[in-house]
Amino acid sequence: MDKAVEEIGQILSRKNLTLCTAESFTSGKIAATITSIPGASEYFKGGIVAYAEEIKQNILGVDSKTLEEKGAVHVNTVIEMAKGAADLMNADYALATTGLSGPGGGTAETPVGTVYLAIYGPGFLNSYSDVIDGSREEVVEKATALILNRFRNILTNWTE
Repeated sequence: MDKAVEEIGQILSRKNLTLCTAESFTSGKIAATITSIPGASEYFKGGIVAYAEEIKQNILGVDSKTLEEKGAVHVNTVIEMAKGAADLMNADYALATTGLSGPGGGTAETPVGTVYLAIYGPGFLNSYSDVIDGSREEVVEKATALILNRFRNILTNWTE
């Protein structure tokens, strides 16, 4: 994961682009991983851990109708979180997560390990869903690696 984060930083710095995060179940793990690289202050604007629905709605601007009709763990929610974070922090890119890392809280439709990830940037939006097996810590770690690797691939292909 360190290699992906280093490459992300190099591309963002070289292109004079900025990044922010809006994280729910990852609890700031993505932001911490990004800022573990020296020089991250050149491109990383900040992150919001939006664990509660009220923070998703009141800070990130997730529509109350989305939360009521779709719930906090849904692709529409993570997309709105990403857009809201980018707008709030005036960042070129935003990475957002919402999901169920467990051990409880799952349902038949949304089992534990269900994650929704969004990457928002100039001219595009990518969202992903997956069900990740493992402990709470493993789900967070795997989802963090997944979104950072996908973001690196997007930056490599989209901005070059």
